[in-house]
Amino acid sequence: MRTVTNKQSGFTLVELLVVIAIIGILISLLLPAVQSAREAARRMQCTNNMKQMGLAMHNYHDISKSLPSGWNTIGFCWNGAILPYIEQAPLFETLVFEETGDKSVYTNGIGNWDQGTANGYTASQQGPNAQACATLIQTYICPSFGADELKKNNQNIIGRVQNSYLASSGCWSAVDTTGHLTQANLTYVEKQLISHQHRDQNGVIFGNSAIRFGAISDGLSNTIFVGEVPTDVTFVKDGNANDHWYIGSPQADPFNTSNPATGGGEFSEVVGSGYSPLNTFFKNPEAHGTVIQLAFGSYHFGGGNFLLGDGSVHFISDTVNHDNYKAMFSRNGKESINAL
Repeated sequence: MRTVTNKQSGFTLVELLVVIAIIGILISLLLPAVQSAREAARRMQCTNNMKQMGLAMHNYHDISKSLPSGWNTIGFCWNGAILPYIEQAPLFETLVFEETGDKSVYTNGIGNWDQGTANGYTASQQGPNAQACATLIQTYICPSFGADELKKNNQNIIGRVQNSYLASSGCWSAVDTTGHLTQANLTYVEKQLISHQHRDQNGVIFGNSAIRFGAISDGLSNTIFVGEVPTDVTFVKDGNANDHWYIGSPQADPFNTSNPATGGGEFSEVVGSGYSPLNTFFKNPEAHGTVIQLAFGSYHFGGGNFLLGDGSVHFISDTVNHDNYKAMFSRNGKESINAL
């Protein structure tokens, strides 16, 4: 008689462990590629954001015959001025350009930029200018900016939205205000440099500026208009935060037309300077806080995106020669450009 034996097929423990190990190896090999692809997509979206701003700048110039100012006498900023040209005309139409002088009064929408928490307003009650600053505009936010919260209560604006891009004031300013020039812990060179309160800058967008394309003798393709910035409102050094915003700034209001101007202070909220090396925030955290907050940089590895005057966007490495880097920020310096 024959004996029939039933055999059950299946994985042994050793075989199962081998399969798990192989899967783990494959995941470890694929994950960097996936992350790299995601970052490439984010960087492409960031480039697209800047191209939109470039088109908006040209459209603004065609209508107004000059580029927008970095900020004006009531703290209205360049990224607010180009709202109609980035498909935000309805938001622009809500803005009010009259000030009562009394920040506790909100009548008919007339008021300042910061009618918020200090005066007991809720988000729905604060003035239209503050509400505009609390409106999320994706064009002004780099996808690689991984903030836990894009909105922060800041300067009495409820839910103020952080910004990823600064306009170029040039490469002269190391500090925002003349008050910072007296600080003992600034270097001798920093003390000698002018601040953003001085009206004479060598870039294209600064306080009460109105630069025409014809004044950019270095050429549009050789001059930086806008750059990325590593915004981080939680970073504070030497009394200066790495905070950057859009549309309007309570801390740039008021700003008069004298030279140097008085009033205002935190102009680094909307403009940066090529005086500070690229990615100072990451590469030289020992630098003074006033210098760090003016430095361009990005959350993309190894450099940052920059919009040139001809509307093109270029990624500049943070290993760039600093003299060549600074040369790209001046509109009429006649420097030789070798940064790209």
